[in-house]
Amino acid sequence: MKSQAIDLVLLDVMMPEMNGFEVCRQIKEDQKLRNIPVILITALTAKEDRIRGIEAGAEEFLSKPFDRTEVLARIKMLLKVKELGDDRRRAEEALQKSNDRLRELEALRIASSI
Repeated sequence: MKSQAIDLVLLDVMMPEMNGFEVCRQIKEDQKLRNIPVILITALTAKEDRIRGIEAGAEEFLSKPFDRTEVLARIKMLLKVKELGDDRRRAEEALQKSNDRLRELEALRIASSI
């Protein structure tokens, strides 16, 4: 995931070796990956499992069998939210660069007037 641009993760909870809750938790703990939306899909239906998914950081928790139309609608919504967040982060970075440049220019102006 760190070597490619990922927009969204569909993740089954019950997997060999590491469950989906732990994978989701690791994604959300990583600074570079935490803004990627995660949808957990599982046969688990207990309220406690849904809470574990939320605590792990998943944006959605869908139980099997799932409705294809609902999954696609949720994917579209999460991708739109991610796009808006990405746009906001890019704007903040550009603003920070502009502010840094203005400070440099102001420091040069002050230094040249002394």
